[in-house]
Amino acid sequence: MHKKYITGAIAKEREERETMTNEQIRQTATAWETAKEHITKRVLHIAGTEEIEQKAGKLEKDRIPDTFLYSVYVVAFTDDKKQDVTYMYVPVALRKKWGITEKELEQQFQNNVAKINFRFVVCNDLEHEIKRARLMLSVPRNIKPDFAIYRIMSRNRLVHNADIAFLFTEKFWGTVQDMFPSGCYLLLPSYTTILLIDKSADFAKVQLLLETVTDSTHRRFTLPDSSFTLDYEKHELHDKI
Repeated sequence: MHKKYITGAIAKEREERETMTNEQIRQTATAWETAKEHITKRVLHIAGTEEIEQKAGKLEKDRIPDTFLYSVYVVAFTDDKKQDVTYMYVPVALRKKWGITEKELEQQFQNNVAKINFRFVVCNDLEHEIKRARLMLSVPRNIKPDFAIYRIMSRNRLVHNADIAFLFTEKFWGTVQDMFPSGCYLLLPSYTTILLIDKSADFAKVQLLLETVTDSTHRRFTLPDSSFTLDYEKHELHDKI
């Protein structure tokens, strides 16, 4: 009986600590001076965006042209001990409370991501890569492309899940154009992952790869807009491949 009481007291204390931590996060996010270093972006489908806006109000966001996807501003806090990241979406009302303009919010995002180092990793083992992204129930083992597939990865895996945020920076366009001067295909197999294929790859084989992956993907996890070409001049994603 005594042991159960002590265990219950510890659990209650832990819960209170976690509640305080969440409150501290909220307070930090609502003050611009403490929130600004944590500004980043995530990708959301339009349905998910609308659901969040019903609770939080209109979000600071940008539509990815010709898609049903948005890039959404968030305040992200990394917990190294838990190996986790906590996000707080940025409604228009919060941006106004901070006393900053949309341009200033975007500039802060650019500054934050510019500090992150990224690497391009060849990941032709798509079976491992897609399973790692939890996208497939079963992956065909015959996905062995004869062209390089690159994954963009931040060197610190806990820096606000920064991989996808890199897509919305000036740094991204300069880096990718240097790597693929003749152009490239961009794939988004998940809301956090960017894959790149040089445009010199056999187009028919790239299409076959996409069809094979799509046919094997559990529909509930499939992004409706997941394959693009890049317009280096306008810095835009173009129609699906």
